[in-house]
Amino acid sequence: MILEPNASFAAHFEYDMSGIRLRAEGADFKILKVSRVVENSPATEAGVREGDVVSAIDGRPAAEFSLSQISQMFKQEGKEYLLDIVRGEEKKQLKLKLRKLI
Repeated sequence: MILEPNASFAAHFEYDMSGIRLRAEGADFKILKVSRVVENSPATEAGVREGDVVSAIDGRPAAEFSLSQISQMFKQEGKEYLLDIVRGEEKKQLKLKLRKLI
């Protein structure tokens, strides 16, 4: 394999700044479930737990977003999001403030 610089070589690359790994579930893949939470991340600081279901982001139903859209949203340092979370029978609102993890 030979790796050569291309047109995107100098482009700035950002990684997820939330610490949340989401998985799309359900027949239509519209249920967004937290599959992993990175230690010492904004997600752990906000109280997000593995198994939580994200039902809304900033008041918009989570089903309106694709995983790709959320991935892009969670790459903006300093941005804050209000997450509506369902944990079993309990509903919570958590404030997530993004910061660089690496």
